[in-house]
Amino acid sequence: MATTARKMCVAIDDSPHSERAMKWTLGKYVGATDHLELLTVTALPRLSAPSFSLAPLPARQHVPINVMDQQVEENRHKSMRAATHLLDKYIELAIAAGVPRENVTTKVLTMPAAGVSADKVGHVLTDYINESHPDITVIGSRGMGAFRRKLGGMFGLGSVSDYLIHHATSPVMVVKLAEDDHHHHDHH
Repeated sequence: MATTARKMCVAIDDSPHSERAMKWTLGKYVGATDHLELLTVTALPRLSAPSFSLAPLPARQHVPINVMDQQVEENRHKSMRAATHLLDKYIELAIAAGVPRENVTTKVLTMPAAGVSADKVGHVLTDYINESHPDITVIGSRGMGAFRRKLGGMFGLGSVSDYLIHHATSPVMVVKLAEDDHHHHDHH
């Protein structure tokens, strides 16, 4: 009996919640022929708009290259390197669990750094997921109860997993931390 290869996405960040979701996926769900796509979202600062100097021409010659844009560009590279490093860690977890390297792909999704919120991260993930049509997307949960989520929503804070559940067009599995995991990570 031939099995059809499934496409699974795992949304990750640098939290123990994501690590638990990945371990759950690897332990309970991924088969030898399945395709595993690891997704992460990183916020990138925007380069400033071009500015025009009203100074006389000779004065303009002494104005250095926009130092702020250089710093922003360095921060953009740092963000992308951190995202790539995170994905590399999860590729290693997949390989260690027996997933063939050629069955693992990664995607760094980007968003502007200004006004980062769970809804915006959720929106970026959902747009990608709805375009790529995985069989399932797995994401870790920070474990906020309904009351805390509602209270957080009043202040622009929400749950990325809630956003995915309500907006993704394919199935979403939310993996919660086990009680004993909560005790080990309370200091975060």
